[in-house]
Amino acid sequence: MVSREEDVARVIRKGMQERHTAATKFNDRSSRSHAILTFNIVQLSMDDSDNAFQMRSKLNLVDLAGSERTGAAGAEGNEFHDGVKINQSLTVLGRVIDRLADLSQNKGGGLSIPYRDSNLTWVLSDSIGGNSQTSM
Repeated sequence: MVSREEDVARVIRKGMQERHTAATKFNDRSSRSHAILTFNIVQLSMDDSDNAFQMRSKLNLVDLAGSERTGAAGAEGNEFHDGVKINQSLTVLGRVIDRLADLSQNKGGGLSIPYRDSNLTWVLSDSIGGNSQTSM
């Protein structure tokens, strides 16, 4: 938990240091992972009757690894495997968004949302569905 600007900056720097990168044919420092920075915000307030209450919000800042053609990028070994996993998670994210769009237009009665098909969509499930606002 952090409450000061300096602490937020420290956590971001630590996360960026932990982020996996590798060289590809097209990029010297290609991101080989998604990054998610989550802010859980708690606001303490008083209502008109001087009763205390809390409002909780969650803000996710997400930097997705780019999709790539693993063969064209010259990826081999672990980098090839990373590329495949990245592409799979982005495909599942696209499927989740498509199904949510169908549900919002009443076209998807009975459709299940495949949040559990990737770690990315599982972690973001409460932020891309339900009572949330998502912007890209």
